[in-house]
Amino acid sequence: MTPAADLAERVALGAAWLDANLPLWRRDVKAGRLDLGDSCDCVLGQTLQADDPDEFYFAVAVHTDGSGAEAYPGERWAIAHGFDSGWGITPGGNRALHAEWLRQLQPVAA
Repeated sequence: MTPAADLAERVALGAAWLDANLPLWRRDVKAGRLDLGDSCDCVLGQTLQADDPDEFYFAVAVHTDGSGAEAYPGERWAIAHGFDSGWGITPGGNRALHAEWLRQLQPVAA
């Protein structure tokens, strides 16, 4: 699988999780404000209106995949669901992930 296909698949998984758990997320996420390097302006930060989405990552990871063995268990969940690139703040990584989330925010054709 190519890195672009992998990103698309992960973001689709994240969007599906949001659809199932926070169905109004598309209303809450403002594309012009989207910044995956900012915990308040990332997808979860805007959706949850949270000051600390990192706390959310931890809680979700413990309840969804039991990945409590890692120092930061929520990161694995966030990466698998396209909420984090897993590459840190890199020029290409977050731009590609950002582009995938913008595609998810496009209206669905009827």
